[in-house]
Amino acid sequence: MFISFLAFLGIYAGFALALIAPEEIKPGQKYFKPLLSILIALVFFLAYYQKNFIVSIILCLLMLVYVYVVKNSRYIYSLCGILIFFATDKLIVASILFLTGMVVSSIEAGSFVKIGKENTKISKPLVLLEKITYKNILFLVFSLLPFFFSYL
Repeated sequence: MFISFLAFLGIYAGFALALIAPEEIKPGQKYFKPLLSILIALVFFLAYYQKNFIVSIILCLLMLVYVYVVKNSRYIYSLCGILIFFATDKLIVASILFLTGMVVSSIEAGSFVKIGKENTKISKPLVLLEKITYKNILFLVFSLLPFFFSYL
């Protein structure tokens, strides 16, 4: 259960990186979407590779195509939270979800970057933090529900 919280902290790590280096957010946007699809496909692969290798390859390819094609991948990251419970290597899946959270928050921070003549900064960082938290709080809900139901 603690691993789910650690994986969710990737959202805030990405937010902190966006505050530290806002000038890198706009140029990095073209790399974030493919990186997000690769990381989510990797999460699906690692969650199921020891149970059924063929199913894990198929899920991996489907998620790779889906996340890269669909523009709004908000719920995909949230649904990946449930995979922590089912994964055999929980720590590896959680660490990849941590990185995925960093990418998700960096994509979200792209709309808040203001490029000036002398400096680049994040406009309204508290609004960005609130938006990132509310959009991704389902990750915690989906990742903690199986733990609670397993104790019933």
